[in-house]
Amino acid sequence: MSKEIGHRRTTIMELMHNTNMEKKKISAELIVKLCLYFDISPSDLFEVRAKE
Repeated sequence: MSKEIGHRRTTIMELMHNTNMEKKKISAELIVKLCLYFDISPSDLFEVRAKE
């Protein structure tokens, strides 16, 4: 997938495993690439939760 969308594998793995997300900035470019790859909209990628 990393090669197909042209983005770093490390970042994709962090997103998949939800690690280091408190300090992670996700570029609009990566969001667009993921949406096109999975044929989804940005709202399918994110969930907003109240801080515990």
